[in-house]
Amino acid sequence: MRWRRLAFLSLVCCFLLPAMAAATEPDKKEEKPPEPPPITRHIFVIVIDGLQNQVLGSGRAPHIEDLAATGVAIKQVEGVKPSTLAAAVASILTGTEPVTHGCIRGHEAPLVPSLQVLMEKQGITTAFYDATGTLKALTQRVSLRHAGQSDEDTVEAFLRVMRSRQPYFSVLVLGGPRAAFDKEGSQGKEYLARIAKADEAVGRLVQLLYEQGTFEQSTFVIAGTAGNPLLILKGLPFKAGARLPPAALVDAGATLGYVTGIDLEKSSGLVLWNALATGPHQSELYLLEARVKDLSEAYLKAKRKISALDEERRLVEEEKARVAGEKEASRRVLAERDARIRMLLWWIRALEAGLVLLIFLFGLGYVIEYRILKKRFLLF
Repeated sequence: MRWRRLAFLSLVCCFLLPAMAAATEPDKKEEKPPEPPPITRHIFVIVIDGLQNQVLGSGRAPHIEDLAATGVAIKQVEGVKPSTLAAAVASILTGTEPVTHGCIRGHEAPLVPSLQVLMEKQGITTAFYDATGTLKALTQRVSLRHAGQSDEDTVEAFLRVMRSRQPYFSVLVLGGPRAAFDKEGSQGKEYLARIAKADEAVGRLVQLLYEQGTFEQSTFVIAGTAGNPLLILKGLPFKAGARLPPAALVDAGATLGYVTGIDLEKSSGLVLWNALATGPHQSELYLLEARVKDLSEAYLKAKRKISALDEERRLVEEEKARVAGEKEASRRVLAERDARIRMLLWWIRALEAGLVLLIFLFGLGYVIEYRILKKRFLLF
């Protein structure tokens, strides 16, 4: 009997030990630390002067269109006024309108700090490569800067610095097709040729990032300046393959400030919450609610401005009516005065004429009387 019990216990152990081992194995696997999420290693803001939204889907800029297809593209973009290159670049980097930052022609220092200035204060290396050579005020306090004379030379210099220094935040400004766009529109031959050149520059940068193995950890913001400018957001913080409703160019600055954790002072742009990718702490519903909240506040602010303008216009109209009434009253007073003056002048002329006539009659009477008396009493 004892041997039977021992045999039974041995048999039970043979079945339980593998089961316990199998049960503990997944626990060991679950104890492995999770892989860290990918981080953004580079941020590129590429501003191509004159680049239009119509380039998407045209097949004329394949590299730019690929970034739009795998990132976020805005269907219609409201630019800045005035629509100069300096004003557009400064608005993207500060998240404010030109009336706030004050950089219109490129030689005026921005009145509010840009993303690059705030990053440099935190010890983050940034670069500003300007192919037009007209934005020197925006390159102040930037670690790596270059003022070129052509797109080709500037792109070469930028690729060299990316191979050696690899800054975290880089701004690349290309002259692009602006002159051709202003002259011929978005269908001219020169415009299309300049678009192809700008797209080639973007393609060379993408190729370099692939060679360095950092393309997937890179964020791109590609923007135009005038007309209906292009705006593309591509990278880890953003959705893939999304087309968003209309937005403003300054919204790109506010969105960059959010994804980089930089607090932009006096930012008037709205964060493009609906462009951001979902994550553990931000669901799709949360992002949409945040976007709706911002748009509602912006709508309310716009309504208040419109109401204030309407009230101001009403007051101006009232003032105009008052001034017009006073002017009409003054006109009537002047007309009455002129009528009285004319009447008095008429009376003066009439009196003068009467006086002349009276003198004439007196003279005539004197002559007649003289002749009568001469005939009657003439003694010689």
